[in-house]
Amino acid sequence: MKRNVLPIFIKPRVAAELFGMSQWQVYRLVYDKKVDSRKVGRSVLIKTEDLVNLLNLDPKDVQTLLEAL
Repeated sequence: MKRNVLPIFIKPRVAAELFGMSQWQVYRLVYDKKVDSRKVGRSVLIKTEDLVNLLNLDPKDVQTLLEAL
C-alpha cells in the first residue's frame, strides 16, 4: 500500500539521494541549523518539510521522488 503523505523525518542518506546532493551537504545543513533534525540513538533524522521548504520544492514532486526510491 502506497502512502499519500511525506514521511516526517528522513535519514541524511535518503535526503542526499532524493534531492541530488552529497551526504556531506546534508549534514552541513544540519550543522548550520538550516533544517530541523533529531538524534535517535546514533542516527540523525532530518525533517522532510524543512528540506522541501529550503529547496523551494512542491511536496507532490517530492512524494513522486520518494515513491521512486
